[in-house]
Amino acid sequence: MVHEGSRPKVSVLIVNRNGEQHLETCIRSILASDYDGLEVVVLDCASSDGSVALVRNLFPSCKVIEFEYDPLPDAAYIQGVLQSSGELILLLNNDTRLLCDTIGKLVKDLQEDPNSLVVPLELDWEGRFFHGSAGLAYYWITPLYALTKWLPFYRRKRAGPFMVNIACAMISRDLFLQVPPSVLIGFFEELEWCWRLLLLGFDVRVVSEARYFHKGAASVGSTRRTAMWSAKSMLAAHYVCLDRLGLLAFTPLLLCYVLLKSALYLLRLRFGGLLGLVEGIIEFMKLLDKFREQRIAVQTARRATDISVFSKMLLSCHWVYSFNLDRGRSIAGTFMDLVLAAR
Repeated sequence: MVHEGSRPKVSVLIVNRNGEQHLETCIRSILASDYDGLEVVVLDCASSDGSVALVRNLFPSCKVIEFEYDPLPDAAYIQGVLQSSGELILLLNNDTRLLCDTIGKLVKDLQEDPNSLVVPLELDWEGRFFHGSAGLAYYWITPLYALTKWLPFYRRKRAGPFMVNIACAMISRDLFLQVPPSVLIGFFEELEWCWRLLLLGFDVRVVSEARYFHKGAASVGSTRRTAMWSAKSMLAAHYVCLDRLGLLAFTPLLLCYVLLKSALYLLRLRFGGLLGLVEGIIEFMKLLDKFREQRIAVQTARRATDISVFSKMLLSCHWVYSFNLDRGRSIAGTFMDLVLAAR
């Protein structure tokens, strides 16, 4: 439980695999924070470079948890939370840099509403606003948003992201353990995890007063692996989170997703991506029984309806649209960001 006015301890969990070239910069930015009471834990996922030696030589106060094999980020984070002691957890990629006040601003926001997953506003490595913010929308509903964006619906409701990028994300320890990310997905977990949190009555949001820098794509593997994880996470999120009627309604959209991605890979001669897409579908089918168990648990405990989630999807497009226009992005560029946000 996070108490108003207290200074809760924060455990910063850095997931790392062969990230020696970024790790020192990341850790130094954490240690330069103006927030007291930090525990820094490096989750090393079977690195073959000098990451572990670097941390132990330069940052002896940091804890290192070594895995014999790469468990993928979600399983690593769960072990990190179980072996750390902070009331609040900051999930962090190794290719990030924090400002000195980033952690304090996230803590302040989370104390006001502890039942949330919060992230700072993302900047690229050069300090520009990240156009990848389009990924905070539910991009497959973009065509419908394009037809309805002038309706009063958007002006009457508070717009915000549908999902957040957990390259830098804070959550209370209690909530993390209550609703952890799915180890069945392992990578590109944001869509399913954020959707599940919303269904269970929690919130996800961007703290616009806080900032961080993200190099991006430093831990993503080859096109084939990326396509595999992307397909598996997309299918898993819809299967686990939609109720029966919603799943029936969205099935044609998922089929269009598979066909469109296949066509794009073929047109670009990215045959590795096409194979990865097929592998992702196969991996999802192999794990279908386990995903079914998760689906039953989520549907039994859900507090939000699919209609309320659907409105959040539309509002997330509006949030990205308004955010980008405020910063000088063209309408065409903004919609292209939304359309291309699907990996």
